[in-house]
Amino acid sequence: MTLASFVELYFNDREHHVRDTTMDTKRNIFDTKIVPLLGNRKMNEITALDIRDWQQRIKEMGEATGLPYSETYLYTIHAQLTALFNYAQTFYGLRFNPCDASGYMGSSVAGEMLIITKDQYELLRKEFRNEAYLLAFDILFWTGCREGEMLALLPKDLTDDDQLRIYKTYHRKKGRTSLAPPRTAKKEATEMYLFHIGWPKNSAPTVPGSTG
Repeated sequence: MTLASFVELYFNDREHHVRDTTMDTKRNIFDTKIVPLLGNRKMNEITALDIRDWQQRIKEMGEATGLPYSETYLYTIHAQLTALFNYAQTFYGLRFNPCDASGYMGSSVAGEMLIITKDQYELLRKEFRNEAYLLAFDILFWTGCREGEMLALLPKDLTDDDQLRIYKTYHRKKGRTSLAPPRTAKKEATEMYLFHIGWPKNSAPTVPGSTG
């Protein structure tokens, strides 16, 4: 069976076990980085050397855009292909995972994260003319929450003791909006943040894209 055909079997199974957003990420990586390069090859004929050649071609794809893929993104791409072969080994008796012998691409350790300073925050804050966008910027800076978590906030998430309850994330797919638990297990429990920005509770503007 070709890799492209097996990918569909893999997706048909995985979509019952992972979130829609996770499946969207998987599909994008397979559709753009894996199937176009390895899709016509038979699963049991792909070797470690084939994987190393594929790794080089992926790196060249990034370099061709003028903005090479980050080490963590390369690692994520490779992890998706590894997961496909692991699935084939576990459920379909594939004897060999070529990704194990080829060596990983990229790194799971992210590079230095660029975070704006308090002075930069104060400078940027002066440029906002829309109060709703200003509120969104304030929440992102002071809480460190993700964009989707900020967009999912509702007025009821501001408690009587001036804390924000962050326990869901906003997702939009094919024109439909949904609220779901955050992406990581760490975020499954409600996280509380002191809401010290200064907006009156009953007059805080609605964040653009929120559902409440």
